[in-house]
Amino acid sequence: MDALKSSQSKNYPLSLVYTRQSNLNNNAGVAKRKIFRRSLPEKIALPTMDGIQFEDIRNIVCLEAQGNYTFIHLITGKKILVCKTLRDTEDSIRSDAFVRIHRSHTINMHLIVRYIKGKGGYVIMENGASINVSAGRKQEFLEAVNHFF
Repeated sequence: MDALKSSQSKNYPLSLVYTRQSNLNNNAGVAKRKIFRRSLPEKIALPTMDGIQFEDIRNIVCLEAQGNYTFIHLITGKKILVCKTLRDTEDSIRSDAFVRIHRSHTINMHLIVRYIKGKGGYVIMENGASINVSAGRKQEFLEAVNHFF
């Protein structure tokens, strides 16, 4: 990934910032770059078989891996098949609210209704879906629960 170096030798990924030139010292003719961080997007572009569908990130309940495809479950009960892997879909969402709880499931922490204990346990989401938490990811999930609630 390309990085932008400022005068203080800090690296900023170009995917996270954009630059704008402004003339701060008109007498010397020196231009200085200002760095602005982009805010997290409210919507996500989902490449489907028919084209690109745009959905509000807050309406996504969970992501379910299906080979090289991902099913996106919405709060309305609708399922969207996306032509990306689960990891690529997670990367495009870029939100801390989404936590991987199983090899094939990532959930939106804001839409959890209940967690049932067990070896790994399982969560019940707002749309009524029941999703297993793998034993290997239980600790990471419980840390995310402590962070969000």
